[in-house]
Amino acid sequence: MLRGKIKNIDGEMFVALPPAAVACLNATDGEDVYLYETVGGGICISRDDPEFERQVEAAERVMREDRDILRALASK
Repeated sequence: MLRGKIKNIDGEMFVALPPAAVACLNATDGEDVYLYETVGGGICISRDDPEFERQVEAAERVMREDRDILRALASK
């Protein structure tokens, strides 16, 4: 288990991550990360935007389910 610390700097709250956690994320200084609530009420930190991932999955589903329609539209 890795442990971080919440710090108040000039009125803003920050989470300080240990180097091992940053290495697990494969993140670098200044890089955006996304925090989202998990089903159990926890928080997940990821380099991947979960909303973008949801949109990609929806697009892939449409392409898979409507392949024939999309092929017909592409040929016009």
